[in-house]
Amino acid sequence: MANCKTPLDSALKTFVFFLISQPLIYLFQVPFSSMGWGLFGYYRFWFLLTLATFPAAYIGWYIRKKNWLSLLILLPVLWLLTSDYVGCFRSAFRHFPHLIVTAFFCLGQVLLYLYTFTENLIQKILGFFIPLSVIVIMMLIGPRMEVSGTNYLPDELYLSENAAVVMEQTDKAKVEISQSGEMPVLYVTATELGEYPFSIVDGEKTYHYILVIDENDNGSTRVDIIRAD
Repeated sequence: MANCKTPLDSALKTFVFFLISQPLIYLFQVPFSSMGWGLFGYYRFWFLLTLATFPAAYIGWYIRKKNWLSLLILLPVLWLLTSDYVGCFRSAFRHFPHLIVTAFFCLGQVLLYLYTFTENLIQKILGFFIPLSVIVIMMLIGPRMEVSGTNYLPDELYLSENAAVVMEQTDKAKVEISQSGEMPVLYVTATELGEYPFSIVDGEKTYHYILVIDENDNGSTRVDIIRAD
C-alpha cells in the first residue's frame, strides 16, 4: 500500500491480490486434505474479507503520511500483532520453545511499522503501549482463554435450512450452524476447556454430538466434535 501512488491504486492492487491468492491457497490444499473440495466451505468468510480489503487498502494508503492519522490507521494492525506476540510469549513460557519464533516475529513487525510509519518518539511510544495496555487489561478481566472458529461434523450429513442446535445453557461454550447442506459447518466459541454435549434437531431427526475443547502437549488448543450415539 505504501508504495502505491494513489489511494485508489492501493485499493485496486490489494483487492486483486487477495481475490486471486485466496482461492489459489484453498485450491492448492484440496489434493492434500481429507476434506477435499469441502475446504472451500471456509472460503465464504475469506471472500467477505477480500471485499473488505478495497476500502481498507484505500484508507491504509494514508499511513505513508507518517502523522497522527497514520498512527490511528495502524492501531488495529498493531493491536492484532500485539495480541499475537503476547499470546505466543505466554505459550512459550508454559511450553518452551513453542511459538517463540512467532512471538519475536510479531514483536519485530510492531517495531518495524512504528519505525517506518510514525515520525516522532511520542507516536512510537503510544503506538507500542496503547495496544499492549489494552491486551493486558483484557487478559486480567476477561476469560482465561477464548476459542472461536468453524468446524465440520464428523459424519456425512445433510441438514436443511430449518436445522437448529440445542445445547444446555452455558457461558463457557456455544455452537451455531454457520452453513447447512451436504457439508454442514458449525461455528464454535468457547472460553474454558471441557466437553459440552449438544444436539442438532432437523425436523423429526435428532443427532447427538459432543464438543471437546482440549489442550495439546505443545499448549495449543484443540477443538473436536465427536458423535455421541
